[in-house]
Parts: sequence; C-alpha cells; structure tokens
Amino acid sequence: MGMMVVHGAQAGGFSPIAVYGVIVNGIVADTGFESSPLAIFLASFIFNLLIAIVLFIVLGGRKLMSSRIGHFVEEAAEARMSVSAGARAARPSPSASPPATKSVRSSWA
Repeated sequence: MGMMVVHGAQAGGFSPIAVYGVIVNGIVADTGFESSPLAIFLASFIFNLLIAIVLFIVLGGRKLMSSRIGHFVEEAAEARMSVSAGARAARPSPSASPPATKSVRSSWA
C-alpha cells in the first residue's frame, strides 16, 4: 500500500501546477533544453502508473481483488481480538488450575 501511495505522489509531483513540477520545469528551461511541461508530467505519470501496475500484480493484488472482503474483515477482527488486553486476561495461565465448581442446590425443592 505504501508503495502505491509513493508512486501516486511521484506521478502527481511533476504536474505543471505542483511545486515540484514548477521547480523542475524552471530548471529545465534555464538549461536551454526544449521541453514541454505536459510531456514531463505525462512521462512521469505513465512510468509510475506502469510500476504501480507491476507492483499490484507481483504483490498479489489480483488475488485480493477476487477474494471476499468479508473474509479479510473477519480475519483482521480475529487477529485484533487475539492480541487485545481483554483476550490475554481471559486466557488461563499455564500454571493455574481450573476453577473449582460448586454444586448449588436450591432450598425451594
């Protein structure tokens, strides 16, 4: 997920209206090279889009998209509950003996 965010930010960073894009376009113009701010932006955008697609495929994005979301939500909830303070307190310690049960008889009988 972090890689996708970075590539998205990098793709948008070369936009002619972004601060970084204005700086880069100004430096390129000062060097005397002919360039188009739109061409620089589109080259960066397409490159980062392709890298993001490769990352999505390689890191199992197709499998995640085809799976049920509910299954992942259940797994995440179970994982969170198993490490919560309440779950740890409810687990019996290995040295503790099980609690004794008392038979309570009703005096009404």
